[in-house]
Amino acid sequence: MADQKHPTLPIPEPLRGAEIGSFAHDTVVRRLPTIVLRTMAENEFPASVTTSLQTLIEEIPAAPIRPLKDPEAPDREGWETYIKPYLSMNWLEIPWFFAEFYLYRRILEATGYFRTGDTGYLRDPYHLQKKKGLESAKDAMQSFCARNNRWVDQKNQSPEAITHMIHLALWGNQADLSLWPVGEQGQDYSPEKDQNRERIVINHLKELVEHLHSLEQGEARIDLMIDNAGFELVADLCLIDYLLGTDLAHAVVLHPKPYPIFVSDALIKDVDQTIGYMESQTSSACGAVGKRLRAYLHNGRLTYHEDTFWTSPLALWEMPLELKTYMERSDLVISKGDAHYRRLLGDRHWAFTAAFTKIMSYFSAPLLALRACKSEVICDLTPGQAEALTNVDAKWMTNGQWAVIQFKP
Repeated sequence: MADQKHPTLPIPEPLRGAEIGSFAHDTVVRRLPTIVLRTMAENEFPASVTTSLQTLIEEIPAAPIRPLKDPEAPDREGWETYIKPYLSMNWLEIPWFFAEFYLYRRILEATGYFRTGDTGYLRDPYHLQKKKGLESAKDAMQSFCARNNRWVDQKNQSPEAITHMIHLALWGNQADLSLWPVGEQGQDYSPEKDQNRERIVINHLKELVEHLHSLEQGEARIDLMIDNAGFELVADLCLIDYLLGTDLAHAVVLHPKPYPIFVSDALIKDVDQTIGYMESQTSSACGAVGKRLRAYLHNGRLTYHEDTFWTSPLALWEMPLELKTYMERSDLVISKGDAHYRRLLGDRHWAFTAAFTKIMSYFSAPLLALRACKSEVICDLTPGQAEALTNVDAKWMTNGQWAVIQFKP
């Protein structure tokens, strides 16, 4: 299986904004311009940057896409390749996954993120939202950090403890700043609510617990494809602290984004700042978690593995061989969030009942996907389940109120 390059099932067509009435169409026509406008409002850009961003807005959705104009960027050659097949297409005609990554990449081009000497050089245009997202979660952090501390102190590897920490990480994914900016409706920092358990439409927790218990104590390596900064990152860091503190894992490798993308996606500096924020609360439960995490960074049990692949518009089966080989040495890879989930599945129109294990057959490492549903991509449902869910909540696939825990051994 390790040398298989694609899913064993026939690969369907990608989602596109041209599909009228779809969430992809609404994203391209309404949400993408709104994201650019909000980015402009939250930064004091020079007039030249504002003009470039306004031009970007005017291109959406009818204008054909163009090559990037970013000669100093380290991913320049990659994006030349990604863009080439779509140069004659407009924003609705190109695959939706590509359109979103292209938009965020164009924002960095406009703001001069890679231009040395420019006022925007290496400046995160989404810093304000990330900062507010972290600060708004301050009160919610304390209770689950306190419980995490008790379980770490007890070396508690029980199914109850594992289930709680996975649920915490799962529902932390509701805090997506590209969908719900801080202060707007949509965020629900309540992963412990009983009704949330009923909203997990695919739940492989039992299989996950069995897998974790099968790993050699104090020897396993777990890789985490992290998603959003802010509240979700705190939840993920608690999960990491739990895995390391109970010796379910000897090492955890974080796979952050190498540069700003998708408004709230976490960079290495976001992780470091979040740990520092937790450490600064010295008299609280969060302070203890932050202190342990800092120690894990210092002793090498918590490390980073940065790669520009995570900011590319490619499916996971298109990852470079070196990265694929590295990740497949893991004892468990955890994929967090909707964008990563879409990458796993290539953001394609899979049948709702298509088997997750068959789609993911190209990836040999054990894989756990934790995701609050925010796009019309899903698999592994039982016959009739999608229709039943639609009768309960017409927007269950996109409103972030439903979730999946999918595991492939």
